[in-house]
Amino acid sequence: MVVNRVVERGFATWNNLPASARQELDAAMKGWQSAADEGFAPAQHVLAVMLSVGRGVATNSAEAERWFRIAADQDYTPALVHLGELYEKGLVLAQNFDKAIELFKKGADQGGQERANESWDDV
Repeated sequence: MVVNRVVERGFATWNNLPASARQELDAAMKGWQSAADEGFAPAQHVLAVMLSVGRGVATNSAEAERWFRIAADQDYTPALVHLGELYEKGLVLAQNFDKAIELFKKGADQGGQERANESWDDV
């Protein structure tokens, strides 16, 4: 995505994108949103990541948690791990180590942290 290169090279920040990059990001967001609404877990996870870190959109922790949960309910590994992190750290959700461990174990059985780390890089 051109937007990533613009930000990585220091030409703009995620909150101050040039018009062409903003248009690209808006189009991508519409595509991710449409796919997420149709039940595609990777798209749901991408939306959750973007909302949780404010990458090109306003940070919205509650909405991020909702999308992480929807994708995790489909046993999507990166979402399982990231939802576990929300429980572990008490972010958005009440801190719950038992729930975090449950999600981490389930995610580990399916590929674990390596897949979750890769998913952050995809956004």
